[in-house]
Amino acid sequence: MTRWQHEKCKAMRRVGDDEGRQLSLAQARQEIEDLIVNEMKEFRHAHRKRRARFKEKDPMLATSKAEPNLNTQDANDSPGEDLSDLLPDEGSPVADLDSYVI
Repeated sequence: MTRWQHEKCKAMRRVGDDEGRQLSLAQARQEIEDLIVNEMKEFRHAHRKRRARFKEKDPMLATSKAEPNLNTQDANDSPGEDLSDLLPDEGSPVADLDSYVI
């Protein structure tokens, strides 16, 4: 039973006590189960959060973390020091264009 369901059960018990109703454990469980089934039948988008309250979370999902991708560089890393192969050679006509810029 989720924490939310447990809180609902306690609240329902208090309401029942205030009204003077005495429910057996089996009757209380049946009423709660009926409420849960009715809530889960709602398929409107506005009720997704409410339906999610009834589902237990897998404990492995909370503890597992994504493995870092070692092939990517951090945002602060420089693109690399070996950019010399991208620059034009000194004797090429492209290298001489810098001297003609006005």
